[in-house]
Amino acid sequence: MKRVKIAHNKLGTICDRCFDDGVQMKLFVKLIHVSIVKKESLDYYDGNCDFLYVPYNILRKCVIVTDETNVSLTEHFYKNQKKSKSLFTN
Repeated sequence: MKRVKIAHNKLGTICDRCFDDGVQMKLFVKLIHVSIVKKESLDYYDGNCDFLYVPYNILRKCVIVTDETNVSLTEHFYKNQKKSKSLFTN
């Protein structure tokens, strides 16, 4: 699994996304890079359930880290179940 984490000193973790597909991760990182270079807010919607908006003045003060982790199938399933339950409770 590949992970992209956006963290702010005062606000904490703004985004922590895991990707199974390397292409999806590269596209997401490219989106972040373009937002920073053009000095625009980061605006992301996956067409399903994830929406992310980070104003530029916050994004420019964030630390953005990417890494590849070995996550067990159980951990991956648990994270997806937790995400699905939160959609039904809201």
